[in-house]
Amino acid sequence: PARNGFPTHQPYQKPAVTYLPHCALHNPQRGTAFRQTINPATDVLMRRMRRLPGFKDIPDSLLYGLLAGSTGAADKVQEGVTLFDQGERTGFWYLLLSGQVEVYLPSRAHGLDATITLSVLSAGSLFGELEVPVHTCSARTRKASEFIRIAQASFVNLYNKNADVLHAIVVVMQDMVSEEKVPTPPLDTEYSIMNRQGFSGSIHPHPHELPFANGYERTTAVDQFGNDVEFTACDRPPHPHHEPQSIVEFTNSMGLFARLQEVGRILQREMAVTSPTMIADRVVQGRHYMDSMIGTEMVDWLLNATLKTSTTGAALSRFQVSGMWQALLEFDVIAHVSNEQYFADKQIFYKWTHPARPQREPLEDTTDELTSAIFLLSTIGPDSLFRMILAKSPSERTPEELELVYEELLHVKALAHLSTMVKRELAAVIGIETHTHAGTVIFHQGDPGACWYIILRGAVDVSIRGKGVVCTLREGDDFGKLALVNESKRAATIILRDDEAQILRDVEANTVRLKEHGQDVLVLEKVFTPRGAVVQGRQESHCTYSVMAGLAEKMLEYLLETRIDAQEEDVTSVNPTLQDFLLTHPIYMPTNILCNSLKKYYTRHPMVTTIFPSTDVVIQEDTEQILTAKRRVVTFVALWVKTLGLHYFLDPSANSFIEELYCCVLEDAQSLPGMSPVLSRMKSCREARDRVMLTLSRHSQIVLDCGVYAPTSTAPHILPIDTCRQLIRHPDGTSFVLSVKMDKRVADVIEMCRPHIRSSTNQEVLVMTEMKSNGERLVLAPNDISLPTMLSLNGKLFVSTRDEVDHLMIHDGENGPNPSGTSLLDLFGSAELATQLGFFHMELFHATNELETIAQVFGRDAFPGHIPSNLDLLLRRFNEVQYWATTEVLVAPAQKRVQSLRKLIKIAHYSKQQGDLLSLFAIVLGLSNVAVSRLTLTWEKLPSRIKRMFSELESLLDPTRNHRAYRSLIAKMQIPFVPFIPLLLKDLTFIHEGNKTFFNGLVNFEKMHMIANVIRTFKECKATSGVTGILHRDEKPESQLLVRNLRVIDDQRRLLDLSYQIEPKSSRR
Repeated sequence: PARNGFPTHQPYQKPAVTYLPHCALHNPQRGTAFRQTINPATDVLMRRMRRLPGFKDIPDSLLYGLLAGSTGAADKVQEGVTLFDQGERTGFWYLLLSGQVEVYLPSRAHGLDATITLSVLSAGSLFGELEVPVHTCSARTRKASEFIRIAQASFVNLYNKNADVLHAIVVVMQDMVSEEKVPTPPLDTEYSIMNRQGFSGSIHPHPHELPFANGYERTTAVDQFGNDVEFTACDRPPHPHHEPQSIVEFTNSMGLFARLQEVGRILQREMAVTSPTMIADRVVQGRHYMDSMIGTEMVDWLLNATLKTSTTGAALSRFQVSGMWQALLEFDVIAHVSNEQYFADKQIFYKWTHPARPQREPLEDTTDELTSAIFLLSTIGPDSLFRMILAKSPSERTPEELELVYEELLHVKALAHLSTMVKRELAAVIGIETHTHAGTVIFHQGDPGACWYIILRGAVDVSIRGKGVVCTLREGDDFGKLALVNESKRAATIILRDDEAQILRDVEANTVRLKEHGQDVLVLEKVFTPRGAVVQGRQESHCTYSVMAGLAEKMLEYLLETRIDAQEEDVTSVNPTLQDFLLTHPIYMPTNILCNSLKKYYTRHPMVTTIFPSTDVVIQEDTEQILTAKRRVVTFVALWVKTLGLHYFLDPSANSFIEELYCCVLEDAQSLPGMSPVLSRMKSCREARDRVMLTLSRHSQIVLDCGVYAPTSTAPHILPIDTCRQLIRHPDGTSFVLSVKMDKRVADVIEMCRPHIRSSTNQEVLVMTEMKSNGERLVLAPNDISLPTMLSLNGKLFVSTRDEVDHLMIHDGENGPNPSGTSLLDLFGSAELATQLGFFHMELFHATNELETIAQVFGRDAFPGHIPSNLDLLLRRFNEVQYWATTEVLVAPAQKRVQSLRKLIKIAHYSKQQGDLLSLFAIVLGLSNVAVSRLTLTWEKLPSRIKRMFSELESLLDPTRNHRAYRSLIAKMQIPFVPFIPLLLKDLTFIHEGNKTFFNGLVNFEKMHMIANVIRTFKECKATSGVTGILHRDEKPESQLLVRNLRVIDDQRRLLDLSYQIEPKSSRR
């Protein structure tokens, strides 16, 4: 159908824009709102409105108010035009003057493009959203229609003042969806691993072969903008219950303003009890300030309260605490006595905007409330600081403020491809400007191009003369670059559509290009500080340039000659640029080629020319340069071994290179003076190899026994020699168990199966198929490796011919536990369960090497020796805990269901305190599964304190600003802790798919920098001393064994069936 087929009238709305100094984002003439005055056209519209059902008794002043916030004219729309889609940001309310509009929910339960019709609206309907920022359903015209569009902010203001009059005529979309009892997606559909990656609540080992929810098959099409769009079609009869588009539904509906008001009351009450003298009447220069506080004392008090309630042991700085007070100032919880807009850690007076409530009863222990309040402030404080800093002129920004802005820019999607130097320059020049109304013009078509804009928040409409609004750009999109680069005129008019738009400008970086035979071979960027480091006013002279792009051999030569000499005496730490190369080289330079290049550099013989007065020219070898080259190669290898550890020796080429290089060094030491230090370092590398080879020569261990952790398995580093006992089935009903090594490919396993299949011949083509608990069949590729660890929960493995795949079946009772049975929650307390889960997850995390994440994203079989088996188990465990939380609630007896829900929330809370973020987010997502979140009667029985605890944990999954809430959390945590692995893999996938590995024949090393930063984050979460002592483990073998293998139902259809048995679906009206 047609899309947004409205004329180009602009709404009356409330936007805000970030600007760059020296860039005129708008002038007063452009910033005028589109407000209509009373004129004959308005009178005509009012008369039409009077004739509509329900509008006869509406006061004239209210009708004028509706028209004042509108476009001032009726919009004529043809049949089949989509007004808005579910999940789009709200912009207008719609008054239907004539025609019909269908309000519906998109559904994937009945095939391609199926919908659930909620209502058909006729003339006189006034419809939109009131309390949510995005549309909860979709709407399209059934007949040619006429509308009056009323800006969202204007209508909400009118409704708040005239709700008693408007209530009878408005149609609220959210209420319509709620009355139908149709599960709706989260308010922010950007988040949800399921939505972003297209699968049903679990993390799949194959990022490029993701399963689809409920047995759907994938079909790819191309939309009008040339983007790939994936649709799904069901291959089985419709389910009696309508299934939601996303199995995760977040329930936190309390607005930020209300939450901060509550936080203010908690802090005010705590301050009155612990420091009553802080709030006092003060006199300065003859002026009286009643019940005021001093900025420095406020920072001191909140800093002490933060230390008192901290569970991580990490202390905040005064700068960060000032940001927390700034957030309260922005939301009118506190105020400056002279109404200034910024909080300062100075002798400046502030006051609470609302008087403290008298305490009629003795004050109870409020530690939990205070902890929650401070946690919320610490999450939103950086955003408030960010806005405050951007409001300052560049000359007023301190190095600490510039660093905070730089860190925020790292999370901006549109800037991901820019270098560090460019981002630091941007941090010094961007600013923020707030507008009162939408409709403000950023620039007009035909204006000169002076800036490149990036939307950090909000949305803008792109309008072209003669075509109207051609598209809408939203958070993360950029515009204006073409006119800036080409020094041409603007090709379109940009008009603000939503609040809080923030805009950045491009800055040219200093680059140096090295050429050979007229072609670029190396591109360097001038930098003044180490990549990503804090500005400290000093720089290292030998690190003036950083690699941006180049040929792999030239990058290696540059690193050998500029980064190695500085680490000659100390190999305990590795230069960041060199470490980037060592972590990412398998992507663009295989190990065998790297070893050959190092050997070539090691054996080169530089020549020097000497001219004697009485003789001819003499050309001889430069002994010093020869020695330097050999020393650099050996130091490079030592740093390589230190960076990769055991995984260095899993690569056959790297392993044999150690012995080959040792022989060369040993031979050179006999003839070349000064080789003793080089030989000593090479011996250390060889001794490290010998120690690792002892580890690699251990007996193989059974990791998984028919899908569950073996009793003797201790979660070690899984090696290629380790095995899994795997049950394999045949369509004829027979089955057998094979011992499969981790390094075996699917094709190898199929050949191992042939002797066990009576009807098989060597000429018969067999395939390996995984059948999931929801009935989906996935034929595995012949080159897939580490087969047992990549299977889904409750998945079954079949070997058959391709013709038999569609007839494979799983017997009833084989897709998870039955409701009867003893629950793990009944055997142990919340704190003990959290501890045991945390210890096991820390073992799995420490066993996982960071290089496995690269193999997972770039290709499981692309890097010899780097099999992501440990990462498979970590992701499998995430899915297991997530579905375990859902299962425990749904199979619990009615009298214990609330207790089970409460206990799981407390386990998630304890897991956060102990640094087990895997358990934390898996449980939160499990309880956000729509099969659990729809149990309204169960949730209502939870104590308010537990509800608030879950709301705070759920807020950590907020996807805005590139998951800034989660990233702020881990920045304050002390190592070791288990990070949120799915988000880390999402970051890597986004970097890989959004940036080319090669550009014009050169390696895009900026991409490698970004990949290495993610890998370093993964590595830095681990303790350097290993797992021992990380958590106080209670030595109970039975509890550890029970915690390792959880009862899980991962079939979403079965989970929904259980949910509807607990609370049946209400009949439709």
